[in-house]
Amino acid sequence: KGVASLNQSALSRPMQRKLVTLVNCQLVEEEGRVRAMRAARSLGERTVTELILQHQNPQQLSANLWAAVRARGCQFLGPG
Repeated sequence: KGVASLNQSALSRPMQRKLVTLVNCQLVEEEGRVRAMRAARSLGERTVTELILQHQNPQQLSANLWAAVRARGCQFLGPG
């Protein structure tokens, strides 16, 4: 198996980075535990985001994206 086939089944780059950040936290120190909690929360949020993206069809995803952009006051962008 080559690198390309490995990347298809592996975690996304953002997930890999967040996991490495979590694993590298020094849990014996208070600051390390705080960082670990932040990293765990970030990893969880990214996991939920990726699961949602995998289960939405492209049309719905696009519609939701443009709705979010318009909701932030960027009406000059995209269909609407």
